[in-house]
Amino acid sequence: MNISRLLFGILLLLGTSANVPFAQTIENLGYTLDDAPKKAQKLYSKLDKKKYKIDQEKRLKLLSRIVTEFPKFVDAYTEKAFVLYNFGELNQARSTLEDGIALKPEYQVKRHLILANYCRELEDFDCEQQSLNKFLELKPNSKLADKIQIRIQQYETRKILASSYNDLEIELLSEKINSNQFAEYKPVLSLDESEITFTRRINGQEDFYHSTKDSLGDWLEAESLEELNTPGNEGAHAISPDGRYLIYTRCDVPKRYRSCDLYISIRRNNKWSEGQYMSNINTEAWESQASFSPDGNTIYFSSARNGNKDLYSISRVDGVWQTAVSLGNTINTTGNEESPFIHPDGRTLYFMSNGHPGLGGMDLLFSKRQLDDSWSAPINMGGAINSSADEGGLYVDIKGEYAYYSKTIKSATGLDSDIYRFRLPKDFKPEPVTYLKLVVKDGLTKKEISAKLLLRQISKGFEKTHKIEAEGKLLVIEQFSDYSIYVEKTGYTFHSERIAKELRSDISKPVEYTIELFPLKKTITQDTLPPVSLRNIFFESGKAELAESSNEELNKLVSLLGANPTKKIIINGHTDNIGNPEDNVILSRQRANAVKAYLIDSGISGDRISSKAFGERAPIATNSTIEGRAMNRRIEFQLINPS
Repeated sequence: MNISRLLFGILLLLGTSANVPFAQTIENLGYTLDDAPKKAQKLYSKLDKKKYKIDQEKRLKLLSRIVTEFPKFVDAYTEKAFVLYNFGELNQARSTLEDGIALKPEYQVKRHLILANYCRELEDFDCEQQSLNKFLELKPNSKLADKIQIRIQQYETRKILASSYNDLEIELLSEKINSNQFAEYKPVLSLDESEITFTRRINGQEDFYHSTKDSLGDWLEAESLEELNTPGNEGAHAISPDGRYLIYTRCDVPKRYRSCDLYISIRRNNKWSEGQYMSNINTEAWESQASFSPDGNTIYFSSARNGNKDLYSISRVDGVWQTAVSLGNTINTTGNEESPFIHPDGRTLYFMSNGHPGLGGMDLLFSKRQLDDSWSAPINMGGAINSSADEGGLYVDIKGEYAYYSKTIKSATGLDSDIYRFRLPKDFKPEPVTYLKLVVKDGLTKKEISAKLLLRQISKGFEKTHKIEAEGKLLVIEQFSDYSIYVEKTGYTFHSERIAKELRSDISKPVEYTIELFPLKKTITQDTLPPVSLRNIFFESGKAELAESSNEELNKLVSLLGANPTKKIIINGHTDNIGNPEDNVILSRQRANAVKAYLIDSGISGDRISSKAFGERAPIATNSTIEGRAMNRRIEFQLINPS
């Protein structure tokens, strides 16, 4: 057979023109900038940003023209894909890059990694896998090989994560929070969810904004937090559970030049003080993104002090901040860990990481503190929440019902970030906690006053003293624990309450008290002060013998009378409406007399003490609920002014 005819036949079988040299393969179908036609090179040179002022839209039009006129010009496809990606046109960017790669697969091998990233953002994990493998095939000795192998090994994990929790509804917050033209992120709510503080970026400038709810529960127009905002950047903040302290991040502070550092501000009279530099926490490295523990005495934060960004905690003992410690290798990886949020339950940690298996970028993860203070293996929060982009730090409300976070989406104008919320899946819920809210008033003037609070967690034998500011006090409490509280102020009567789980019909609801303390002054004109309930005096059901657990409360009354020797008191006994009314009067008298007897045995003259029995006749709440009946079963005392 004629050799030339044989060659022609082979070329036909290969679908190749007989006019093309046999050695040419598909890799040579395209041409690069160096060997492109002169006209193509001239058009392409107009993309030079240093020589020509050309915006992104004109850039895209020019690249589209080049690709149309010179469909084998590989560099034009790559550049057009970049521009489309920056416009948020991810599908078009992918297909354009694929067209360019097909023309010359071995040229600019990193294009395969770029394509893998595009495919991951589109959650096409098969395409991502193929592109990663192609890169390693063409460049097996790349410095990125180890990281790419890890990414390939996580292929199945990403597919599973992408399909998990996809029934979640992600809700965009009100337009009063999210603006059309600016980026909003890092939302933090007050414990009672009546106030939200977040960061807004306007033309590269980061400032704090906040909003409160109206009477219908809707957000009002967000306003700048002027007392904290400066010409520099502020953001990445945390607010202590009691609402008194705010830690935030400042970067590029004049005369410091230390990257980003943490500052703390105190709220007084509903205004934040100027931020103070936190020298005990900050280093020469980057520090940011703090979160308070429920008692406000531990701070969790992210720091690059050892190279990568890791999570640390630092605790305050006797008012002094100790040394920061790493959260350990279970949480921290060779990647970056950021934006820790410790829930008010004190055990549940949410954070961002690109070092744990995930969908790409910074994913949100969940971990629990164990009984030995170690952390459980972090769990990725799934595909409905996470994506291949960077998710913002998470905030979870005290009920564990809603989570708030920001999502960043590419658009023609850059990166758009808005604040969203979603119902937290059961798998990621924190421990059940709620809050105690106290406001103290002068019983005569009705003005808010400061006072001292002793909070005791009865089941754990734990107690702590707190200062109640005139604005009030918010404290986190466990739903399934019993507490006693004592509110005191020098020169005033004291007040006590008992928070018992079995006496609350809904333990998830906050516990709120407005407490009146009455001044112990001789100038008071009333014959008697209003009655004060003794909520931590206990009797067995239907009996009048004082339980030993009543002694602390009774001793406080003894101390009050000892410090005011001219005062006399009336002890009032009350019951609920369960049982016979006459029997209830008898029981209330017996209980009042039992208290009177204790005071006399403690050295208080009997001449200073009288008692009254009301039975069920003077309820202060409904008898139709558990809480109401508990309120009505009470011992009270009333101080009598000297004649």
